Amino acid sequence: MKKLITLKTIIFIFALANISLIDAQVGVGTTTPAYTFQVINNGNIGATTLSESTNSGTDGVALTGYNLSTLNGYNAVEGATNGTFSGVFGLHIPTSGTTGNGVYGTSNSSDAIGVFGTIPTTGTWLGFGGLFTGGLGYANGLYNISDARTKKDILQIDNALDKILNINGYTYKYDFNKYNSNTSNNNQIHYGFMAQNVKEFLPHAVATKSVRFASDYQKSQSDATNNIVSEMLNVVDYTAIIPVLVQAMKEQQSIINDQNSKIQDLEAKLLLLESKVNAIIESQN
Repeated sequence: MKKLITLKTIIFIFALANISLIDAQVGVGTTTPAYTFQVINNGNIGATTLSESTNSGTDGVALTGYNLSTLNGYNAVEGATNGTFSGVFGLHIPTSGTTGNGVYGTSNSSDAIGVFGTIPTTGTWLGFGGLFTGGLGYANGLYNISDARTKKDILQIDNALDKILNINGYTYKYDFNKYNSNTSNNNQIHYGFMAQNVKEFLPHAVATKSVRFASDYQKSQSDATNNIVSEMLNVVDYTAIIPVLVQAMKEQQSIINDQNSKIQDLEAKLLLLESKVNAIIESQN
């Protein structure tokens, strides 16, 4: 039977051997630790964890990582995986009430970033820098980098009105039974576009992404070898349609201005014709 050795026991043994933990490297599962404290497991442990930090008190943090040096360019806590799930996972389990956060990010500086998400700048771009399937809430604006200094090959959008006239707006419901295990909002009505329709006339506003879902349907359609539960779907950048709408309004306004000019010209001719007709009628009386 394996005996569990606690960290307290390890510290006690080091103290007896007069070994400083500051200078030593401690290894669990390895005799040649590469770090100050390293845990290695080379076998299957099932759906469990290599280590756990539990706090059953009414306050305090269960686990903390803190880089004290302001010159330190590394992260205080890091997670990485070669598997198909997440390098870092956060889960809120409410025992009473419903408020809380699975993952919370903030900064003490208003000039810094609370949460940062990205993907490599090269490749097929099938993923997302951030994906929210339960809706996205925000305050203080949603901003896209749009400085002219960041752009090249700039061209004005032409025939915008024709493009917009060929795009249809719809009301619809999401098929959560097929694409999400959460069916609570299955009857909520949404306004939006169909990506296939938008792609035909505004192809640059549509992309193809690999989207993961948690549903029995998707699991039945997934690759059983690596258990990837995802599907290639068309997604629409709704903000990309805004400049097309602006140009379409300007084109439409130009048409209206031209029509108004013609109407005014016709009205002037009509008044002149009416004046001549009245003059002829008066001369005959």
